[in-house]
Amino acid sequence: MALTLEKVPAAIQGIALGNAGLASLFLVLGKIYQKNDECVVVVYILAPVSLFFLLLYLGKTFLYPKAFMKDAASPTTNFTYGATAICLSLLSSFLALPQLGLHYKYGLVGVSAAAIFQIFQEVWFLYTCFRTHTGPQPFWNAACISISVTTITGVSVNMPLWVRQLSWFIALATMVLTMPPQIWSVLKHHRMLGGTGDPTSISRLNNNPTVAIMQASASILCSGWHAGSFKGSANGSVMHDAVGFVLFFTSMLFFGLTVVALVVRWKVIRTQSPHRILPYRH
Repeated sequence: MALTLEKVPAAIQGIALGNAGLASLFLVLGKIYQKNDECVVVVYILAPVSLFFLLLYLGKTFLYPKAFMKDAASPTTNFTYGATAICLSLLSSFLALPQLGLHYKYGLVGVSAAAIFQIFQEVWFLYTCFRTHTGPQPFWNAACISISVTTITGVSVNMPLWVRQLSWFIALATMVLTMPPQIWSVLKHHRMLGGTGDPTSISRLNNNPTVAIMQASASILCSGWHAGSFKGSANGSVMHDAVGFVLFFTSMLFFGLTVVALVVRWKVIRTQSPHRILPYRH
């Protein structure tokens, strides 16, 4: 088991996030279709699975610090820590489920700790990108957008309104600064990326499955806007609805761009190792 832990890839944090995200989706569906108790059962199954994969990488972190530091030193692996931050926030918010009978403050502690981790993680990620001269790519979103999840998870644990709103605006500022160069890099080399995929040329830019993360920023920001942190006196107002529509339209635009980018790159992506990310360096 010890030898296996040393080789646990950083990407396993994405699997943990996938299970936690699916559990959250079932909670939303339970509220929509008034099947809360049935959907909570699914959360009881998926949340431990998510925690298991998360603990696997944490085991590597504590038992093999050199291997962990190697992951942390490269932006092409430490961007997955954004998945860890989101996963911790989601799992902590589950503690506020009324079916568990726990006080919401238990979840509040976890969500707050995840928010603090998200800030440090984003700063560290951007530092490693600067140090290694790694230019903006779609996988940046996994590291830079995680702070906005606090806007969503903070609602269930009664996190102070100003904290949730501040998290959203930090994420918005990050998206405004990082998305234009990402989109430009994808569109600029769009035809070349769909061609031979020669790893010795500039065509290696974004030439991997991580281009799918490009749509994450706008999608999570849109979800955060409608989660409740910006409602209240503004709820139902023309401005609130207008901003919500713009965010939804933007998220759908990014989603469409992401689908097109994946289709163009599919021939090259399927021939690459799923664990290989070729960063663009300037």
